[in-house]
Amino acid sequence: MARQLLKSQEQMLEKERLGAEMSLAHQMQHALLPDGEIHTGDFICKGTYRAAAEVGGDYYDIFELKNGKLGLVIADVSGKGLAGCLVTSMLAVLIRSLRNRYDSPRELLVNLERGQLSSLAPGTFITVFYGILEPQSGRLTFASAAHSPLAVFRADRGEVDWFYTKGIPVGAMRSGALAGTLQD
Repeated sequence: MARQLLKSQEQMLEKERLGAEMSLAHQMQHALLPDGEIHTGDFICKGTYRAAAEVGGDYYDIFELKNGKLGLVIADVSGKGLAGCLVTSMLAVLIRSLRNRYDSPRELLVNLERGQLSSLAPGTFITVFYGILEPQSGRLTFASAAHSPLAVFRADRGEVDWFYTKGIPVGAMRSGALAGTLQD
């Protein structure tokens, strides 16, 4: 009976430790996301996030770039839980380090894959949309590595235009094939 009680206490402590780690991961994931809205020109950019699980591989960011432009990122890492959360953290850091180096969303995504590949476990991949908005002209240049199609609501016509791309996910093929599938 004493052994069983000791084992139950150990299991309870382990469960509490895992709960604390998940709480920390949840806090880390939300710290990566933008806070509030960004106003630039005639645009107000704001996102929201609600996880299906406690933590996972979903990510978005909105940030100011040089020359008054705005960067927009939406990504989803394959796999969920702590593994997805860790890859998402690496992704956020890499995007932040690359975002002012490239004026082309395609080039950023190609170089993102070059920087991320050595860290990805086999079978892990990331779908990523990256766009650059020019607030003065309203022009959005984007590339998509297999992320959901872009939907643009045309208020004057009351219609939605869909923009599909042929990009493959970052890390899906380790041969550099991504570069051949992306375009701005």
